[in-house]
Amino acid sequence: MTRTTPQALSTEAQNTATGSAEADTDAWSEVRLPFNNDSPTWIQKRLGRPEAEERMNRLVKTLEAEVIPRLVEAHRVKPISEVLPAVVRPTPAEVEEFVQLLLHRDDASITTFIAALRSRGMSVDVVFLDLLATAANRFGVLWEDDSCDFTEVTIVLGRLQRLLQALSPLLAAESEVSANARRVLLVPSPGDQHTFGLSMVAEFFVHAGWEVASGQGACPDEAVDMVSREWFDVIGFSVGSDARLDWLTTCIASVRQMSRNPAIGVLVGGPVFAANPEYVSIVGADATSKDGKQAPIEAAALISNRGPGDCQ
Repeated sequence: MTRTTPQALSTEAQNTATGSAEADTDAWSEVRLPFNNDSPTWIQKRLGRPEAEERMNRLVKTLEAEVIPRLVEAHRVKPISEVLPAVVRPTPAEVEEFVQLLLHRDDASITTFIAALRSRGMSVDVVFLDLLATAANRFGVLWEDDSCDFTEVTIVLGRLQRLLQALSPLLAAESEVSANARRVLLVPSPGDQHTFGLSMVAEFFVHAGWEVASGQGACPDEAVDMVSREWFDVIGFSVGSDARLDWLTTCIASVRQMSRNPAIGVLVGGPVFAANPEYVSIVGADATSKDGKQAPIEAAALISNRGPGDCQ
């Protein structure tokens, strides 16, 4: 096969290129490429270059039929709904219906209700945060208003706890789990009777690849005892009211002093910090999170901010 080289360009083609520099702007319509069918040079050499013509025709057809359409499609601006699917969330009416089911119906009706939401495309983390957690907060308000007694709230929280356990494998299937050796200790404030929210936080930590240990809130010094015996990267405190802030401030100072990990990260959570984020620094903590899903992210950020000399 003959290889075409720059020296093989005809004198006529070179003269044409030189003369085009002197033409006016209308001359663009008269420019002829060497392989155009109406080019005199192409007509003269057509019989001697059938393979080149065939290759060029195939190339042009491929560009027109495949390459160009794909490039156009790849760079076309898509609607936001195609790029980021809409998050399906429960409506306020659905949350209220769920609250009533927890109070007055059997477990089968509750399971059916959640299955219906899931069939609409609602993710498990949305069920956790926007349905279960919201319902738990709602019962806290009903208890404070004396609309529900202690027994009713306890039964409801037990149902929520079972739902949390039943949905946990589905959360794992939807999560991107990365195995690691990070450890977190989650502790409620002393005497806290309802720790459903902390259980939900624990689920998000587990499915983010953390090893989770939990305190019971049985005694004020529980957290200090545990961090002095075992290594934890992060400790998380759940506080339900500002009445526990004095205890929390003292406890955090003791944890930092007695912890086997001198650079332990301290997270705090609960309604009091959601309403008053400035309390985080006042009690001596490092960070807070708006919900359980965000907690592992904040904890991971605390670890990544540690200096090389702070590691175990």
